[in-house]
Amino acid sequence: MVVVLSACTSSDSGYVIPPSSPPESVDRISCDTTIAEFCAGSDCNRTLDQAEHDRRLCGSGLPPRLSACGDYEVVFKGYIDTGVNLYYRDGELVAIVGTGMLGRCTAGPQTFDAVHCSGETAPLAACPAR
Repeated sequence: MVVVLSACTSSDSGYVIPPSSPPESVDRISCDTTIAEFCAGSDCNRTLDQAEHDRRLCGSGLPPRLSACGDYEVVFKGYIDTGVNLYYRDGELVAIVGTGMLGRCTAGPQTFDAVHCSGETAPLAACPAR
């Protein structure tokens, strides 16, 4: 008999991280630049806690969602035909990957394995449910 237990976990900052799902697929991609270089010239959320409390992510487009996929927490912000996945590991930003028409790795390691899951998601703390 197999017993599967699933529960959302709460971080020290009060937001909920859904239970992790195993990746359904992985895309090995090349990133345009490093996180350090990209964030030096942009205002980016270097930690998951910063992303969770960034009200700018609540603006136009779809409400941002947080999921846990494999070893990553992923913040997804979608628009009509594009989107962006912010991949965090241990609370630190490791990659910024566009989806849809603009699908590419904007920033991260030279080679990044972008994981994809369809598990449970949660809203960001900064963005009340619509």
